[in-house]
Amino acid sequence: MKLRLALDPNTSPKILEKLAEERDEEIRLAVALNTSTPIEVLAKLSNDQNELVRKLALSRALFR
Repeated sequence: MKLRLALDPNTSPKILEKLAEERDEEIRLAVALNTSTPIEVLAKLSNDQNELVRKLALSRALFR
């Protein structure tokens, strides 16, 4: 359920922000992939403990 929400471009920014704080790195990665994720959330994810999440969030933030 959370993964589906994290990937859905219709998920609200508030929910994406909450999902970006999930313990599961797969959920955080999905949030970073979501085209509707706000730039502020991508900025937070660019400091994630997981290298792949960090790189993807940074890339998405730079190429918006």
